[in-house]
Amino acid sequence: MQRIKEIILVKREGYTRTAIHESLHAILVYMYEEGLLESEDGLPMEGFEDFVEAYTNYMSGLPENIGMAHHELMTDFIEEMATSLSTYALENGYSNSFNFYKKLCWSGDLINTPTFQTLYPQYVVPSDEINNPTNINPDFLDIININAAEQDNTTYIYPHPNGTTYEHSPKGNPPNSDEPCN
Repeated sequence: MQRIKEIILVKREGYTRTAIHESLHAILVYMYEEGLLESEDGLPMEGFEDFVEAYTNYMSGLPENIGMAHHELMTDFIEEMATSLSTYALENGYSNSFNFYKKLCWSGDLINTPTFQTLYPQYVVPSDEINNPTNINPDFLDIININAAEQDNTTYIYPHPNGTTYEHSPKGNPPNSDEPCN
């Protein structure tokens, strides 16, 4: 129920992003259950090994990491998810950059994946986490605050030690009684 509330609370682009994300979960499960992730010899297809193992363990009641396996696999589809999101947005009068939609797709548990953490580590210099905690990687900050601004309909301002003040403002319109999902 909490997941449904989270989906309903975000604006149209966020709602659409979530629908695309959840649809990809459904497609992966369908492909597994239909045997579409296995080669002719019964082994998992290249790139799907961790996902197949996690799902097999899940179905067998064994310890599994199916959520992490799903999300790590989904990082390969950021471009496709962003394409779907930008197409939907354009059809509804939004004209943000494709890069903006890519950043929106890095949300939820995708930011906890090894791929995200490798591409966008919170700290470029790992010791900054303790020695200089305000020196957050600007690329990491950008993705996190773009998503937060859209979700919370709030502007986030971050004066970074590099001398730049990063401002992230929502681009969509907040829900209202006339158009609750805009």
